[in-house]
Amino acid sequence: MSGQVVIVSAAASGTALAAVASGAALIAAGSIAYQMWRSHQAEQRAQARQQMRAAKQKLADWESFQSAQEADMKQLRNSREAARNALSELSLQQHTMQQESEQDLPQTGAQAQSFLDTENTAVGQQQLQQMTTWLENLAPELVQQKNSPVPALQAQLPPLQQQLASTPLLALENIRNFVTTTQRSITHFAEQLNTQSQQVKHIQQRASNLLETLLTYQHLAETGTQQEEVLALQQHLLTILNEPSVQTGALDVLEKKSQQLQGSIDSRLEEAALQETIRSRVDFHLQALGYSAVSSSQEGLQSWQIPGGEQVHFALQPNYKLSFQVAHEREQRSEAALSLAERAFLQQQENKWCKDLPKLLQALKQDGFQYQVEFESQLPEQAIPVVVLETVEAILAEQEAEEVRFVDPAKKYHTK
Repeated sequence: MSGQVVIVSAAASGTALAAVASGAALIAAGSIAYQMWRSHQAEQRAQARQQMRAAKQKLADWESFQSAQEADMKQLRNSREAARNALSELSLQQHTMQQESEQDLPQTGAQAQSFLDTENTAVGQQQLQQMTTWLENLAPELVQQKNSPVPALQAQLPPLQQQLASTPLLALENIRNFVTTTQRSITHFAEQLNTQSQQVKHIQQRASNLLETLLTYQHLAETGTQQEEVLALQQHLLTILNEPSVQTGALDVLEKKSQQLQGSIDSRLEEAALQETIRSRVDFHLQALGYSAVSSSQEGLQSWQIPGGEQVHFALQPNYKLSFQVAHEREQRSEAALSLAERAFLQQQENKWCKDLPKLLQALKQDGFQYQVEFESQLPEQAIPVVVLETVEAILAEQEAEEVRFVDPAKKYHTK
């Protein structure tokens, strides 16, 4: 007899299974139950992401950080563009300098040496003036950018000018080397700017992803403790973002803590989704068998009316066990023992439940749940739960006048 039944999960051999995080229950992968389980989680996550987007737009600290990052990105872009333009101009200038240096000069004698010194001085003066003008006309975005090499390059011009007056030939060689050094310095600085730009972009993306994750999991967390932990990480992140420079090490620590918390919340989410899936499928199949829901409690106990009368109580335990218990219905509260007619009717309805139970198990198996009966027994008479069956009219009548109880005359016990 199935007056009291406990059903547990049991994996069928040779079936592809998907284990829940807790490992307490198994569902056949690809089954209806599995799809419902995944769909339920997806719906919860979609709702949480929608709430996250709304919350993110209202965060003033995030808006401030994002504005500062965008300003840095713009400045780096402008400086990088200025460096590229400067290199292009310098390349043309180098070509001109080379042409000016390639002249037919006398090769021997004091006259040749004097001419060479004069010519070197003139060429050096011209090239040095060109470099001076070029450096002075560089864009402010390049000159004023942090770690710019331009000020150091400008500082080398006076010594070259002095050297040109004393040793023209050596000065001319040094000027050419200076041009090459300038080109390399600006090229290297442009590469640094590009690296900095990528770093700023990467930090901004990491911060955005982490904030979105925390805001999402704030709405997915089911316990107060988890919500407090998520909020604490959010506040820590916003504090870091308000600092002048965001340290990647600080983001590393927060991301690690966030991942650990996500794992805990995901486990609870999967467990809750599985319980909801099991409960909804049990409800669906009981309704298909003609059972009607009577009531449910915050503790998860549900009462179903057996077709024709009497009730069966259903509870889904935290370990995913299904517990069923037949209960007797009475129209009025009474401490009296069950009459012969009541016992006979209860026996009849319990027999019906016994026949329906295998159908329920088979339907759950087709859904993908691997369940089997762990415990089954007939309740002793003194342990049979007795519930008072009240109609909506009766409940309303009690609210209007507690001393008057409406009893539905159409509800009678009978035997077949």
